[in-house]
Amino acid sequence: MTPSSASILKTTKVPLVIANIAFPRYSRIGAGAVNELPSLIDSLGLRRPLLVTDAYLTQTGAVDRLLTLLRGAGINAAVFDGTVPDPTTESLDRGVEALRAHLADCVIGFGGGSPMDSAKALAVLASQGGPMRKFKAPSSYGGSALPIIAIPMPDMMVFTSAKSRLIMPGTRIRSEMP
Repeated sequence: MTPSSASILKTTKVPLVIANIAFPRYSRIGAGAVNELPSLIDSLGLRRPLLVTDAYLTQTGAVDRLLTLLRGAGINAAVFDGTVPDPTTESLDRGVEALRAHLADCVIGFGGGSPMDSAKALAVLASQGGPMRKFKAPSSYGGSALPIIAIPMPDMMVFTSAKSRLIMPGTRIRSEMP
């Protein structure tokens, strides 16, 4: 005889793990979705994004394509491409300096896990101040932050890396970039 689900729940001694998951408020998925970036930023009332990425995407010209798209729409974007794998306090401090120098009103994460993690951290640090270690897991943060727009690499559908425990609501754009 198989025990009922209710009896399993009563007798199983498994510690309860509760996770808070925040999904993007808006998602644009499909070929050419990245072309909607300027209208999305405009619809949110934003004008001064900081594009957070890595040096490789700058070298490939992908960052220039996004900047041309944004600036062509009259959006004053700046770039921080100093992200590093497994973001460090030092790399985030440089990113906060770039945010402040640009007077950024939002953050665009462009790339893989490290640019996304850096973008999320910078959005919080811009609003709350550092050091970043006060937001480190297992703590949970649900306070204010700059708006975040995430543009993962075309071959990635991951919004954040598994190492990051700081997940912020925002916007995700998934597009095939030529």
